[in-house]
Amino acid sequence: MNASAPGSQHEWEACRKEDDKDRQILEYRLELHRINLLLQNITHDPRCQLCPQRWHWSWGHCYYFSVGLEENRKWAESAEYCIHHNASLVVIQENREKEFIMEKMRRFPVMPFLWIGLTDFQEEGQWLWQDGTALHNYTEESVQWNSEHRNCADLRGDGSLFAADCESYGPWLCEKPADNHMSQPLS
Repeated sequence: MNASAPGSQHEWEACRKEDDKDRQILEYRLELHRINLLLQNITHDPRCQLCPQRWHWSWGHCYYFSVGLEENRKWAESAEYCIHHNASLVVIQENREKEFIMEKMRRFPVMPFLWIGLTDFQEEGQWLWQDGTALHNYTEESVQWNSEHRNCADLRGDGSLFAADCESYGPWLCEKPADNHMSQPLS
């Protein structure tokens, strides 16, 4: 077939366009690869993290699950740990927050409960979150097994709240605003 034939010019242009498309796709893939490398470097830079290492982000807050990372503690010792890290024991204000916590709890094979920031220290049977808010301001749930010697609440794997002896040892959950993580722990 001769190069001046009408079909061959059309075929040549089609091949050239195909080559241009392939070249452009290759350039896009290279650029995408460069961007991915850049993003990996940025996300491994602690200055760009939303939460400190080993803390989990959700809806503008950072959460620290002590399970597997720390020895179990009494409720007050757990609260002190959180304070030392510019946080508090978790105050569950919304259903989506509780769902996030429950999802994380399911990932741990053995976790009977988590200490949370809920007590009735001030008045027996009047459960208050650490922020001073009454339990029922955030949820319709009630604390099960309430009695005089059970002044601290824990969160169970099924999502229920139980009164417990504050001197019992167990894992805990700290919470703090995501933008607060760059602060150094208190000495």
